[in-house]
Amino acid sequence: MYLRSRDTLEEDVVVPREWFFGFQSGSIRHAAIEEVLRRIPDADYAVLVDDPQSFEWFVPSYESLASTQPFAPGYQHPPDERQTVHVKVGTPKGMKPEAISTGGIPYPKMARVVYLSPRLEKSAFDIAVAVVAHEVAHIVLDHRLIAPVDLYATQEKEVYDKICEWGFEREARKHWAMCKRRDTLEEKRWRSLDEDSSSERLRRGSDRVLSSEVARKGDL
Repeated sequence: MYLRSRDTLEEDVVVPREWFFGFQSGSIRHAAIEEVLRRIPDADYAVLVDDPQSFEWFVPSYESLASTQPFAPGYQHPPDERQTVHVKVGTPKGMKPEAISTGGIPYPKMARVVYLSPRLEKSAFDIAVAVVAHEVAHIVLDHRLIAPVDLYATQEKEVYDKICEWGFEREARKHWAMCKRRDTLEEKRWRSLDEDSSSERLRRGSDRVLSSEVARKGDL
C-alpha cells in the first residue's frame, strides 16, 4: 500500500537529482526508489525529509563510463568511542604495550552517498527494491559508515529487521538468498585458487628437488 504520491517525493526533495531532468524514465533503480519511498512508514520517511542534506543518491547511467560528481559534505559521522591507540606504559625496565581509548575523536564532515550500481538494471525488480530498502534503512537508522566487524554485523541485522517491518520481507529474503549463493560461489572460487596455488608450489618444489638430484648425480 502506498502512503504518499510520486509528486510528494519530488516536493520533499528525497529523490535523486536526475528526477528533475526526466532521466529516470525506464530505470529499474529509479522505479525501486519510488517503490520504497512511497511505502515506508511516515515516521521513517520523516527522517529523510527532516534532514535531506544528510545523504545523497548516486545512480549513474548504465551508459556512463565515468563522471565527476559534486557531493556536499552534509553528514557528521558520530565520534568513534571505541577507537584505541597503543602506548607503552610502566617503568623503563618493564615497559609494556597497553591499549587505551581515545573515545570522542570527531570525524570530519563527509558526504553520505547511496550508490546504486548500473548492474541493478539487469536484476529482477524485487531484488532492486530490496537493495534500495536496505540502503535507505541504513540512513533511517543513522548507522555508522565506519564500523568494526561486530558492529557491522549488528547493523546488518537491524537493517534486515527494519525492511521486514516495512513490508519488504519477501524481497529481503530473496536478496539474502542471492547474496548467500554469491558468497558461497566466491568462497569456492578463492578456495580453488588457493588449492591451485598450493599445487603449483608443490610442483615447483618437486621440480627443484629433481633438478638438484640431477645436478648432484652429474657431479658424481
